[in-house]
Amino acid sequence: MRSTFIVLCIFFFSGQIAHAQRFTQVSTGSIATTNLSSGGCSWADYNHDGYPDLYVSNTSTSNQLFKNNGDGTFQEVTTGGIVTDGGISNSAVWGDYDNDGNLDLFVSNNPPQNMSPQLNFLYKNNGPPTYGFTAVSTPATQTHANYTWSSSWVDYDNDGDLDLHMPDNKHLAKDYFYENNGMGGFTAVTPSFVTPLVESTGIASWIDYDHDGDQDLFMIKSGRSHFSGREDHRMYHNLLKETGTLSFSQVTTAAIVKHRDLDFQASWGDYDNDGDMDVYLGNFDNHNYLYRNNGDSLFTRMTFGPHVQENNATLGSTWADFDNDGDLDLYVLNTNLQASRYYENDGSGNFSTQLFSAIGPPVSNISAAQGCATADFNNDGYLDLFVANSFSAANARNYLYRNNGGSNHFIAITCEGTLSNAAAIGTKVWVKATINGVSRWQLRHITGCPTGNHSQDDLRVHVGLGDATTIDSIKIEWPLGLVETYTNAASDQFLTYVEGAMTGLQKPFPDGQGLTVFPNPVQDVLTYRLKGVPLGTRYTVSLLDVTGRIVDTAIAIVETLESNVSTMAIAKIPPGIYFLEVRTETQFQVVKVIKD
Repeated sequence: MRSTFIVLCIFFFSGQIAHAQRFTQVSTGSIATTNLSSGGCSWADYNHDGYPDLYVSNTSTSNQLFKNNGDGTFQEVTTGGIVTDGGISNSAVWGDYDNDGNLDLFVSNNPPQNMSPQLNFLYKNNGPPTYGFTAVSTPATQTHANYTWSSSWVDYDNDGDLDLHMPDNKHLAKDYFYENNGMGGFTAVTPSFVTPLVESTGIASWIDYDHDGDQDLFMIKSGRSHFSGREDHRMYHNLLKETGTLSFSQVTTAAIVKHRDLDFQASWGDYDNDGDMDVYLGNFDNHNYLYRNNGDSLFTRMTFGPHVQENNATLGSTWADFDNDGDLDLYVLNTNLQASRYYENDGSGNFSTQLFSAIGPPVSNISAAQGCATADFNNDGYLDLFVANSFSAANARNYLYRNNGGSNHFIAITCEGTLSNAAAIGTKVWVKATINGVSRWQLRHITGCPTGNHSQDDLRVHVGLGDATTIDSIKIEWPLGLVETYTNAASDQFLTYVEGAMTGLQKPFPDGQGLTVFPNPVQDVLTYRLKGVPLGTRYTVSLLDVTGRIVDTAIAIVETLESNVSTMAIAKIPPGIYFLEVRTETQFQVVKVIKD
């Protein structure tokens, strides 16, 4: 069941800090002491208790799920296929593929090149009361095997459900893309970006880099298994919004796709607070890349600063406002027994290297690091960090780093889709506040893609606010086009916003009440029932297409508590996916409708 509240809890702080952020290494519990070979890590609150949990993908043993106890500790889940199925797993990504309000998990397996490809795993979250998982037998997991470095959830066709991109990594098997059929299953399709055998992808990043309302694609071609050792990357511009038809145009001339190097991952974030998404490319060949988004679908390579000049073998990175000062800092995960790096953003787009004396163990532990991801696991308002390590290091233990916090303010936002996919993947969240006397917007993008080399940051949005105790505006751009703006919010809160809630005045109907469509799929006449609404209640019912455009609408009054059945003629509308929305003065609900 989806939550129906807006504010979870509130913390108050005061003042401001102006120095780097320090971390403490957690040294107790199996989350921090188990010596395994791990490939990646993924944060998500899978059981709706308000605290992010952690899934760790392991390459030589079964995977691990750690349930957050809410007191700064974790309980390892030891039963169920999600932690016993084995597999040579590199990564996992959370997303609600069946739109039931509970986060599901897709696990990518990537065996060595001298082994046969493996099937991947899809686990459905069974929801309350146990929040256990069931392995799902679909084409996405039981038909096609490949060498999957990282997979991605994305609503690439803006139909309100999550599709799945499953690229190959070793040029030994195919890339696969699965279109969600809206009924809990998937169909393998071959859009233009699904490349043939010799052009397998490696990493796929879905991001609306041009802010036109559809998801574009950037694909890392690491070249590690390519005969030439180097490949150009691939970028595809989604033309759905421009043309009304789902198609992709390949970008071939931009510098970001032409540098032919051993990049292994892409981390997207608006580091300069100019309102578009920039990208940092972690490179295994001792030089990383930062590309600044020009706002015109082109990117400029930035060449000055330690974050692009220090020579390290990098496998991952993540953007996060660790010190809550209102700009994104950068954590770069180095491997081959090299220390990782923490680069502090000064607010003007310049970065400085922070050493152990300022940061602590995240930049001093020597390891064969594989992946990293962030979440505020103890809900103190500051982002924490998990690092997954490989067995190739003498000390292969994974690391959990707790942020020591400070006095800067923050806002944390969970988004729940109704028209859009329930996990709100693809949503943009804008926060405007006055920090140090300067009014600024900050942008965050909720993604179902790997964010730190086959790892995934928490889906909950975190924005640092410096000395700002109030927020001027919170603007949420939902994937299907609805834009909702909330004003005059207090800082230091954990908020939940539901798509279509109209500034919190309307709440979703409780379970067992509200709107039912039958049969569904429908043909010429749409029949619906409204249940649990008092006599005399005035309501509006609207049929919307996948872009959010109203196809038909009607206003009615509840005149009986018995059947309360109504119809809408839809013979003249084309087949496809639609949404039937009902609103009363205090409640709302959206139901997906398939027109045959």
